Parts: sequence; C-alpha cells; structure tokens
Amino acid sequence: MSKARKWIGVLLCVAFALCLITCAAGCNDKDRKYDVSMRIVCSQLIDGERVGRFGEYVFTPDIEEMHIEREYDGNEYVYYLEKYNLPDHPELRYEWIEPGFGGANVFTSYLNWVHVYLPADEAPKTVCENGEYLFSVAASSTSNIWNYRNIDLYITVK
Repeated sequence: MSKARKWIGVLLCVAFALCLITCAAGCNDKDRKYDVSMRIVCSQLIDGERVGRFGEYVFTPDIEEMHIEREYDGNEYVYYLEKYNLPDHPELRYEWIEPGFGGANVFTSYLNWVHVYLPADEAPKTVCENGEYLFSVAASSTSNIWNYRNIDLYITVK
C-alpha cells in the first residue's frame, strides 16, 4: 500500500508541476507582441505644410503591399503614416494611435523610385513627376508591443 501511495504522490506532483508551467506560460500576456495595422494618408504639400486628404490606405496584417495610380496634375503630394492599430490587442484593438518618434516603438519610412534606388539625401521627398514611386514603412523590430513588419505602397503617376 505504501508503494501505491508513493506513486500516486509522484503522479500528483508531476501533474501539479505541469499545471503550474502551463498557467505561467499562458498568463504572460504582458510580454506578448501583436500584429500591427497601418494607415497611410496622402496630402498635398503646399509651402511645406500638409493640406487636405487625397487618399487613405489601410494595411491590415494580411496586406503587405498595394498598387495605386494617380493622374499627373503638377501638384506635390506626401505620403505618411498617420496612425497605427493593434487589432488583436485586448485593450487597444479599437483605437488608432498616432505614432511616436522615440523609444523602441517607432516606425521608419522612405520614398524612392521603383526602378532607380537613390540614397536618402537624393531620393524624392514628394510624389509629383510622372513615374513609379515606392513608399515603404517599417514597424521597428525593437518594439515591445508589435511584431516587426514592412509594408509597400507602389504609386504610379501618369
């Protein structure tokens, strides 16, 4: 009878340890990272200021790239990350948040030509002339709240 008790005790201890490990792994949501959605906006650039809203492009976690066309009208347009969203986050899923400019949770963006890559200081700052542009945004891999991701918006001006 005492051998049976020992085995039952060992089995109960093993089961208890497995329960503790499982609970500890499942309860650590503060370290969880979420997929990020990004809202890109197009505005006209007049005297260095963003004016109007000439397009909005939402990149949900399942969309990596989009292709759009614009007619040439002689105006300069800028594309920028307006807000981001964490659709699977239990508390923030319905909020669109303005991006910050410091710390670990940052985004980087750049505009360039599609077929001719130029260094940042020579790359176009606005979309105006006929051609194919690429606007890319990356959600930093240093973030403690979202998974890294990069999105591409291809813009053709005809």
